[in-house]
Amino acid sequence: MAREVVAAQGKWCQRMSNDQHHQFHELFVRHQGRIYAYIATLLPNRSGADEVFSDTSLVLWKKFGAFDTTREFLPWARAVAFNEVRNYRRRKHHKEVLLSDEMLGMLAQTREQDDEWFETRSKALQQCMEGLLPEERDVLEQYYVAGSNAKSVAKALKTTPAAIYMKMYRIRQYLHECIDHRVCSLQRDGNV
Repeated sequence: MAREVVAAQGKWCQRMSNDQHHQFHELFVRHQGRIYAYIATLLPNRSGADEVFSDTSLVLWKKFGAFDTTREFLPWARAVAFNEVRNYRRRKHHKEVLLSDEMLGMLAQTREQDDEWFETRSKALQQCMEGLLPEERDVLEQYYVAGSNAKSVAKALKTTPAAIYMKMYRIRQYLHECIDHRVCSLQRDGNV
């Protein structure tokens, strides 16, 4: 089976140009986490999600030549993933209790809406982060990116943990208000 997949990929690779290889790789790497999360939302277990993600990845690779590059990659990839979830469910139907196709479709639609909501808020967060002072960004990076706790951040900045907790509270409050404001502005302007 694995040899057949490799052989199929090899034949297909010969028909794809280097630009197409690069474009597929760039798009797939950018969206693979969201594709997997979408699949995981629709299936009851991780092993099933892993299997369907693998199948979806292969189908996306094989069908990329037919993909209209003037359109968005993620909705196309989600449609492929949705079909692969349905194929998986048909194969495994006798082993697991599954949602109806109608319920699966509703769940998929909700997941897509959640992705849009999350993406809008993520963009707003990036913009709001630019409004922070350098020392505030430094505290956030130490706390969240480096995974430090308030005590170690306080030690590094020569202050108290209580001061770090207060600074983090104020930063979070600012970011929350800023994000809400930016999202409301985008919605009011019709950009969401």
